[in-house]
Amino acid sequence: MTVLAVIAYHFASYFIGAASPVIAGNLSVSQLTDTNAGFANTILARQFDGNGLPVIILIAVLACIWIPFLISMFKESPKVVTMLCILGCFTLNANAFYNERNDVEQITIKSNQTAFMIPMQGANLKNQGTFDSAAFLDANKVPAKRVEIPHCLLPKTGILVRDVYIPASQLVVVTREPFARCWTKEADRGTSKENQGFFVESKEGIDIDCGISIAACIQLKDSATYLYNFGISDKVMAQDQQFPDFASVVYAKDLSTIMDTVVHQDVQRLLSREFGKRAMTDAINQKFEIMQAVSDELGKTYAELGITIRYIGFATPLNFDSKIQDAIDGAFIAKKNADSAADRMTAMPVLMALADIEIKKGIANAIGRWDGHISLPSFLMMSDSLVNGLGNWLGTGIMPKTDTKVAK
Repeated sequence: MTVLAVIAYHFASYFIGAASPVIAGNLSVSQLTDTNAGFANTILARQFDGNGLPVIILIAVLACIWIPFLISMFKESPKVVTMLCILGCFTLNANAFYNERNDVEQITIKSNQTAFMIPMQGANLKNQGTFDSAAFLDANKVPAKRVEIPHCLLPKTGILVRDVYIPASQLVVVTREPFARCWTKEADRGTSKENQGFFVESKEGIDIDCGISIAACIQLKDSATYLYNFGISDKVMAQDQQFPDFASVVYAKDLSTIMDTVVHQDVQRLLSREFGKRAMTDAINQKFEIMQAVSDELGKTYAELGITIRYIGFATPLNFDSKIQDAIDGAFIAKKNADSAADRMTAMPVLMALADIEIKKGIANAIGRWDGHISLPSFLMMSDSLVNGLGNWLGTGIMPKTDTKVAK
């Protein structure tokens, strides 16, 4: 009966083990729902790892076979029964010959992460589960959850070769950490010490460089789209490094990696196109139009790929070759001087009118205060005889005689 029970155990273990990837994988998905039943399903999934449920059945059958026999033997030969129990304890470890350890594997999903539980075998299109952080956000709750990765047996061929446990489901994690950078060529002004500036040409072929400030994020609703377009990171957990194809947890590529590579090159392309269509003076005068065109196309393109561009703008002034920059500065100063002179000439008639008004006001004030007498210095005063003498010499004789002094 014991031999038959062991043979039945191997058959049951084989069939349950064949179905365990699908059963355990589907049961694990319910962990991501906001129910206690999800955790209970996780415990149940452990019994379908190809060894759990058959072992429980085997132990129950062996107990039914041996307990009555041991009781009757113990009554007749207590020492023999005790020896058999001791030997049985040493033979229990023989079960490890057929499989390696099935350690419990639990993963914590953080509040800034979106997680997908995907059964690795069978029909897994509709059976996937998502950790719905939006529901927690709407309820003003903090999203976080610990989940368990179910395992199943992977049969291996060969003599004295152990079967190994592999994940029945895989947890895919998208980290929604926001991105903000200042891309410049100067190490002391940009976010990175590397040269991340943008180098373009104007329509005449004049070299121009500039810095860009940008910010982006992954919306919760766009997590799956982002994952589909940019894929999985090469980063794996420590226990998965030896067998990355059987990794229990995988992570989407970091947003910072995508922004500093793919998006950075796209910004370079768009800036080159916009500056290349314009002459140097137009590029200087139309910086707003250039950045608006870059922002509109960049936002539209990456919204379809799962990335939301929050803003983008110039982080530094437009830089030119030193000689061209000196010429631009000189032309600007000359224009400002010319504008200042033109402004003064335009205002000259007004200033002259104001001066004339002030002069007339001064004369009017002086006349209003005059008492009829002229007070002059003594060296400007002449006697009447001197005046008449001068008149006679000139042949005029215009001055009558008088004793008063008159002014010349």
